[in-house]
Formats: sequence, C-alpha cells, structure tokens
Amino acid sequence: MPSELLTMSLRVLNLHPNPFLPPPNFDDRPVSATETVIPGRVIPLTEMLYRVLVAPAPSTLFSKRNPDSFLSSHYDLPLPPTCLLPPRVTETLNACIPGSVCLSDPMSEVRDDINMSICGNPDHQAAGRLFVRPAEQRLSWERTIAGQNAGGMVPVLWRGCGHGCLDFLKPAMEQGQLETEDIDMAVDEVNVVREIKLRGFDDLDFD
Repeated sequence: MPSELLTMSLRVLNLHPNPFLPPPNFDDRPVSATETVIPGRVIPLTEMLYRVLVAPAPSTLFSKRNPDSFLSSHYDLPLPPTCLLPPRVTETLNACIPGSVCLSDPMSEVRDDINMSICGNPDHQAAGRLFVRPAEQRLSWERTIAGQNAGGMVPVLWRGCGHGCLDFLKPAMEQGQLETEDIDMAVDEVNVVREIKLRGFDDLDFD
C-alpha cells in the first residue's frame, strides 16, 4: 500500500485476506531498513529538472482549480517534435503531464510505471516536494489505513525525495543505538592522536 493512502479518509476498507508481506518482527510498528533507489548522495540532474518542470507553477500553486505546471506556464504545450527530446524524457513528461509532448506514434500508450509523487516525509509534504524517481524507499507495517482498522498488519511503502527523508520512521530504539554509535565514534576520534614520548635521544649529539 502506498503511504499516500494514510492521509485519506475512507468509510470502508477491505484489505484482507490479501497475501501481504509479513512484518519482520513483533514490534508494535515494524519498520524495514531503508532501500536506496538512487545511489550516491547527489540527485541526478535529469531528475532535478523533472521535479522543476512537473511542479505547480508558483502563480497557480494555491489556486482552487488544477494548477498549471511550471512547464505549461513557460511553454506552449504540447511541445513540438522539433524539440528533439530523448524518448525517455518524452515518456516521463507525458506520463506526469499528459499531452505535454507530441508523440511520434499517436497510438502509443502512456507508461503507467512513471508518475510524480510527493515525498513521504511530513515536513516535505507541507513544502510540496515532488519527485518522479524517489531517492529511497522503506516499508512500515500499519494497523490503521485511511482512518480504518486494517484488520491486521499491512505493509505501507514510503518513498523519499532525498537521502535521509525517511529517517523519521526509525524506531526509538534504533535511533538510540545510532546516537550511541555516534558518541562512541566521537570518543574514538578524540583518542586517535596520542602523545608519544621517545626516550634515549637526550645524550646524542647531532653537531
């Protein structure tokens, strides 16, 4: 289940008996390890550009109607074939903003595995941080979905726009262990350099 469903309000929700992935432990709210989707600490330039182009235009961000994208506010859509966009860019833009790019094959179907989503971090949701490809993802097992009792543990997929976005899901014990490790590392670093006294050179004459 995508984490976006948690903020919804449903009257009826029937999830079981679906063959959900079982929780890894018996914690009240089990959380998986973070899976890195984009390796390294730097978000690729293409992904950064996608996030800018598909984001709502600043002038319509708080509009009651469907906000225009940054792309549509700066260019007449659909973009003509003369733009010579790579196929992957064309697919991505058309999936996130349908009809934004002229397709060489009008009968081709829009890919359903590409879409824009909002970051799972609550602080980033308030800021409206979007992504096309998440930097990391993580699972948590929840008993309540969209305000309804799920009838058992249900795995929820969280996706973050940057590395470290999903750290807020860490159990308190895990965070405590990490803080202890950081303190131990800091102490070790302080004790790395020690004074070494050399003896036996007082009587030597180098003249």
